[in-house]
Amino acid sequence: MAQQKGMSLFEFQQRFSSEEACKEHLFSMRWAEGFKCPRCGCQEYYHISSRRHYQCRDYNYQASLTAGTIFHKTRTALRKWFWAIFPWLPMINEVSPPFLCSIVLMSVILQHG
Repeated sequence: MAQQKGMSLFEFQQRFSSEEACKEHLFSMRWAEGFKCPRCGCQEYYHISSRRHYQCRDYNYQASLTAGTIFHKTRTALRKWFWAIFPWLPMINEVSPPFLCSIVLMSVILQHG
């Protein structure tokens, strides 16, 4: 989730006002040039909305929207994640790895909160 330079809290709130908006943003970050099956390269797919998966039309391989991201295997709504991460984005390149780990550990709190 890339924070646009100068994005205000109000702009963030408008842009990511729903779970669907967060999914669309993550999709565009993950597959900037459109979906491409990681197994066969096929660009045609079916969306399995109940699972956040995209199924390749040719081989039926299912690619997760969150696999390989910090949101991998989360049961927490992406919107909650985006809101938890937003305040830290301006300093993300300036913090230590242990601090970044503590941010990732927020998943435990979010999943039980």
